[in-house]
Parts: sequence; structure tokens; C-alpha cells
Amino acid sequence: MLCSGAVSNEFDERSTFAIPQTSPSGLVLKIIGEGILHSYPVPEAGVLTVGRSSGCNAQVDHVSVSRQHLTLTRKGSKLFVEDQGSRNGTRVRQRPLAAHTPVEVAVGELIEVGSLLVVVQPGAAADAGERRREFAAELDRRCAGKVPFALAVVRVSASLPNGTVEDLVASALGDGDRAACSAPGTCEILLDGDPASASARTRTVAARLLEHGMIASVGVAVFPADGRSHAALGATAQRALGPASSPTAPPAESPTESAMERLLRIVERIAPSDISILITGETGVGKEVMTEKIAQRSRRATQPLLRLNCGAFSETLLESELFGHEKGAFTGATQAKPGLLETADGGTVFLDEIGDLPMSLQVKLLRVLEDGVVRRVGSLKGRTIDVRFVAATHRDLEVECQAGRFRRDLYFRINGITLHIPPLRERRAEIVALAEGFIAEVARKNAIAPVPRLDADVLSWLHAYEWPGNIRELRNTIERATLLASTSSDAVIRSEHLAIDANAASAAPPPPPTTSGDDARQQIVDALNTFAGNQTRAAKSLGISRQTLIERIKKHDVPRPRKR
Repeated sequence: MLCSGAVSNEFDERSTFAIPQTSPSGLVLKIIGEGILHSYPVPEAGVLTVGRSSGCNAQVDHVSVSRQHLTLTRKGSKLFVEDQGSRNGTRVRQRPLAAHTPVEVAVGELIEVGSLLVVVQPGAAADAGERRREFAAELDRRCAGKVPFALAVVRVSASLPNGTVEDLVASALGDGDRAACSAPGTCEILLDGDPASASARTRTVAARLLEHGMIASVGVAVFPADGRSHAALGATAQRALGPASSPTAPPAESPTESAMERLLRIVERIAPSDISILITGETGVGKEVMTEKIAQRSRRATQPLLRLNCGAFSETLLESELFGHEKGAFTGATQAKPGLLETADGGTVFLDEIGDLPMSLQVKLLRVLEDGVVRRVGSLKGRTIDVRFVAATHRDLEVECQAGRFRRDLYFRINGITLHIPPLRERRAEIVALAEGFIAEVARKNAIAPVPRLDADVLSWLHAYEWPGNIRELRNTIERATLLASTSSDAVIRSEHLAIDANAASAAPPPPPTTSGDDARQQIVDALNTFAGNQTRAAKSLGISRQTLIERIKKHDVPRPRKR
């Protein structure tokens, strides 16, 4: 067994891309590539194999993937990945795995398989199982009747995931048609109407998949001519299938990149598709900025990007704003008004703080996601729209679902794939570059010249502070400091220009104290004398870094010390 041996401890760091650890039930393995976004349910126990071979549980027909590339094993609450001696290798936390050596990975952790990306996330496995059961029951009911219908089988080079490719199939079908995954790489479709109409709709399905880089083969069987049972119709449709091929491989990526660079690489892969995206992270980490990047890189880049904060409106007002209303629908509705979802037709809708959406509106939003139809308040007629949904929240929606405050079926619909943005305190290497960028932006907007620069003490403090408000707090702090420093003679941002809230800063060291030039110079001289010219020990005694001490030696013209 894969987990019978010792597990390597070589990889002891956790990627900041990882989403919060959750219960292992209902996990889905998602495979991401250029024009590729497929899902496979992770079994409760045992091994899931990934590779090009038809014998793999997760078959991926891609040139960078070996016939048997890797295995993923669940053992209790833990997950282990093991490379099977693949040609192009498997990487975790930017390091290549040794062949046949299991390594533990976290839910949400990025795995590089050849030139594809793989991640395990909470999924809708139970929801998918229920959908298959309902599909089979409906098919059996139709087989017991006398009305003709068709059963189509669609196959691509990888599985059709719930909430992603299956949604694409459903979006190309008629009102009476149904679709459900039946096996890895295979989707079955129940089609109303005559055989000619059914064949036309399957061609529409194939075209819709092709738009997203997935070349599908399609087979159709007609009841009762081709069979009178699910098994007979399925066998006929399977025999009618033609060969399917896969898109070309994406270029290889650099093995060294930051957590945000890895996140942006995933954005590049999924942005051109219409998959629903859930962005999680603390308040102020930049979820709206990430949505803008997604919209700019999508095929909807020239269409509207609608931003809506679900927690900023009352329930009644939010419903009217989202769905619109007809004249006379309620007191004060003197004329018909289209909803924001209608005005965003063809574009992207960003639902910020979706965890705050009232339960009654969650039901209506779910119907829009499933049917693509908006019904105004007071109207009996729906309007078809074509939008791509991106949702964001700082809440743990799994916990909200368990508490009954958020619908699980809506969670599955918006969570085509999750992008978790790490807090700024876990991305300290970015702080100075972000701060300098904000300084340049404020200086440009306010015609400030010369552009203020950061004092060495301030640089040290920026690194040490915890930034509970994340990038939003950093931006506000730097904007205030830049405006205040612009009035000083030397245009230097010093500690007195920082205006951090005392309560928020309680977990961080205070800004460096201000002293007169003579006092500061004497402190440095005394410290260097005390430690016989040793700059490292002198800096430690002053509570600053060695680099800061060197800057102050230059600033106060202290003679370079000589060690004794």
C-alpha cells in the first residue's frame, strides 16, 4: 500500500495558496491547464490514480502527463501524493518529488503535474451523486412510457466535473433536457423531441465544449428504435462515439515563484473559461482586485464588470437592485427598472461578501446560476442573461452551510474553483514594493515632487507590523504618510507620519521612537563603545536591525567603528 511506508518529511513548509483545512469528506481533485479544468471525486479511502492510461481513475490525455503519473491516497484525514516515475515529474511546494516516495499534502495545496496544475478542494461529490440518481430515475421513467426521446453520450479526454464542464453541457440544452456525469470522462444527456432535433442539440453541446478547449465525441441513441432500457440505449450511444483529442500543452513554468505568482498562474488558466469562481481571504487582501484581473483576462474583457456588495443593502433593496422590478411591483415603483444582473448581460458579476446574502435571495440567485434566467420583482416572465459569476467572502462558507446560514447547493454552484488570497502578514516580501507603489500613485495624483521615500526605521516597522487590515490598511497608511511627508523639507516618510490605530497595532511593535539628532547620534556612539565596535550586538541593544544601524551611522555622521 502507498501509505504503509514512512512518509517523507522533506517538505515541511505549507504553501500560502492553501485554503483553510477542512473535513476530508466531499473532496474533489481539480486539474487545471490551458483550456482544461476537470474534476474527479477523491474516494473516502484508497488510491486515486492520475495519468493518460485508460486504467487511471483520473484519465488526463495530455502530452506532459505520463501513462501512470501519480497516485493520491487518503488515509483518515490525511492526503498523500506519490509520483510513479513520471517523465515530466511532479512538484509540491516548488520541489520535485522523488519517485515512489509518498509526501503529505494539504487540502488546497498546489501540485504541479507535468505542465498542468492539480489541487484538492472541497467539492460537491454528494451533490453529484444525488444528481446521477435523479437522472437515472428520470431515464427509467421515460423508458416506461411511449414518448420518443434520445439519450446522448458525450466524452472528452478527462472527467466532466460538476459545476464546470457539466454546466457547459447543460447551458447548451433545452428546458426539458437533462445532463449528468455517468463515469470519468463521460456525460449522459436526456434529450426531448425527435431524433433530428436531438442531434442538432448535441452538436451545440460539442461546439460549446470546443469554445473552452475541450474536443468531445458524441453518440446518440433513440428510444425505442435503439433500445428500451438505460443499458441498451447507453450501449448504442457508446458504439456511436467517435475519437476525441486534447488541446496542445501549455508552456513550462518557472519552478521558483511566490504564493501570489502561483495564484496568478492559476488565474491565467481559468480566466478564459466561464467557470464560477469563489475568492476567499481576510478583509482587505485584494479580492476585488483579483476579480478585475480575472475579468481583464477573460473573453468578457470588453463587457461590463458589475460589482455588488451583498452586505451593503437591505434585503428588499438588494432584491430590487439585483433582479429589477416592474412598474407597480411595490409602493414607489412608478416605472419598470432592469436589475443589475440584466445590465451586466455578457459580462462578469462580482458578488462581494456573498456570505451576507439573505437566505431568500440565495434561492433566487441559485436559479439564475442554474437557468441563466432573471425574473424581475412583480413579473411572471423571465429574461435570459449570459454572465460569469465571481463571488468573494471572508467567511468560512463550509461552516455557514453547517450552521444553516448558507445554502449548500448554492455553495457548490459558486465554488467551481476556489482561489484563496493569503493575508499580507504571510506575504511580507511584498510589503515594501506595495508601499512604494502606493507612494508613487499618491504622488502622481497629487502632483507631489519629489516623490517621498521611506525612512530606514519606517521600513523596519512596515516589515514588523501585522497588518490586520491587510493591503487596504497598508494603502491608507501609506497615503496619509505620503501626504504628510510631502510638506517636509527632505520628502522622507518618518515614523511620525504613520497614523496606525493603537488597538489594531497592539500585536505589533510600536513605531520607532523619535529623538533629536544629537541624542540619536550619542545613543549609537554609546552602543558601539559598549560592544567594542560590534555592529550586530550594538544594533540588537538598540532594538534595530544591523542594516538600520548602518543607515543611522551614515545619517548622523558617526565615525566608522573599529572592532577592538
